[in-house]
Amino acid sequence: VTVSIGGVNASVVYDGLAPCCAGLYQVNAVVPATAPLGEAVQIKLLQNGILSNPNGLATIPVVKP
Repeated sequence: VTVSIGGVNASVVYDGLAPCCAGLYQVNAVVPATAPLGEAVQIKLLQNGILSNPNGLATIPVVKP
């Protein structure tokens, strides 16, 4: 699994089944310090080279800590 936030590769610290919910796949990634800031920064998740959301519209807010 690979994750990029705003075009910057993020470090994936966990990917696997969520302990709370049967059949739910969970991915935990660290937002890179060099990720762009904004209310709607694009996030991309690929598994085995396949984009999780082919339309590419997944976004997250990224702000300074």
